[in-house]
Amino acid sequence: MSFALVTCFTYSAWFTPYLRIYSALLRGRRPYIVTHDVHCRISSASFPLRGQPGNSFSHCLSTSVATDDRLAELLEETKTIKYDIIGLSETKRAAETHMMHRDGTGVFLGKRNTTSVSGGVGFIVNSTLLPKIQEIKFLNHRIAYLTFQVDRRLSCTVFQVYAPVADSDPEELADFYESLEEAYTACRSRYKLVVEVNEYVYLGRLLNHNNELEPELHRRRRAAWAAFNNIKNTTDALSCPRIRAQLFDSIVLPALTYGSEVWTFTQALSERVRVTHAALERRLVGISLSEQRQRNLHREDIRAQSEVRDPLLVIKKKKLGWAGHIMRRNDGRWTRLVQEWYPIGEKRPVGRPRMRWSDSLQKEISLFDGNHLKTHWSTIAKDRMAWKAVIRDHINLLFIVFHEMMKSNNAKPDTKYSWEYYDLNETERARRVRGKWENTKRT
Repeated sequence: MSFALVTCFTYSAWFTPYLRIYSALLRGRRPYIVTHDVHCRISSASFPLRGQPGNSFSHCLSTSVATDDRLAELLEETKTIKYDIIGLSETKRAAETHMMHRDGTGVFLGKRNTTSVSGGVGFIVNSTLLPKIQEIKFLNHRIAYLTFQVDRRLSCTVFQVYAPVADSDPEELADFYESLEEAYTACRSRYKLVVEVNEYVYLGRLLNHNNELEPELHRRRRAAWAAFNNIKNTTDALSCPRIRAQLFDSIVLPALTYGSEVWTFTQALSERVRVTHAALERRLVGISLSEQRQRNLHREDIRAQSEVRDPLLVIKKKKLGWAGHIMRRNDGRWTRLVQEWYPIGEKRPVGRPRMRWSDSLQKEISLFDGNHLKTHWSTIAKDRMAWKAVIRDHINLLFIVFHEMMKSNNAKPDTKYSWEYYDLNETERARRVRGKWENTKRT
């Protein structure tokens, strides 16, 4: 009988070193106890065995153990903690090393990447556990595993993984996951591998336990700038503003708004997207922020030169289209079930609830009779033709509002309009919107 424990080291989006312990494989119904602190140099994990204190597995971050002096410093630090096995990442050793310290501690280090001075994984094993080791294997500079005998019928395999960053080359990521799968298959037991992470990228979007959108907006901002830098030479050579804007809208704008159909947008997050897009616009037309201020140019002036689409209008249109697809589905998918789910019998926590994905739709699209809800947006969305008309008219309405506001020096967009006149013609809507805007400016 055997089970496995996986530890993994990686970098955050800003290349700040941090630690993650991936606990694996439940023994019966008894879960592992995993201790994790991103601010500590050493994190540990343990598992209970038949009511006895758990074995401790630590994951240690060090600058490097490429030299014997650095390795000696690390071994001195390990004397302050209780451990059985410590997993090491980014060891940067030139050759594979198997040695025993003077106090009986076993040190097993793999070699670094052959094409660079990075990479390398390893283990530090306590002297009490050293006689129980059955096998130590280094698959490559990122993956290694150690197998030891816990008792007569139970063995444990510890994987040490140094994962590449999410922005690495796709071939490198594919090779890494393929090697990890091969290692796991070779050491597979009758227990399942359970990975515990705080956030992960799924279908190109960063998901986290707190459902925070700000980290994903940082990724979208980097993706948009990367896409723009790829076409910068082409846009500089183009003399036609219309073709340049079409190229920008077809390459950079999708990178900035990818996955925006499911974003829960607040005013602050909308402003972040607008600021990022404005910076890209300035680069597109060749005007710096200081030059814009010196020449007293406003957003409308830059937009007239760039001729690109407004990102907030694009996001709004994508969100409305996705909302219509969800509400017209009748195949029992989770998207609609979660949207229509209402927690009956549960008390609402203290404080103002967080904005939900559908809150903005209810404010902007639903029909109101005074303060009373007349027709919910989900009811309108079930009629495909009516919903297409709502999307077309709502986007036209927002375009008029944004266009009028951008002409003002100090005005900021405010899209909190109830859809109380969605069945009016475009001229009547434009007249009402301009009337509301003029009244707002007078007050």
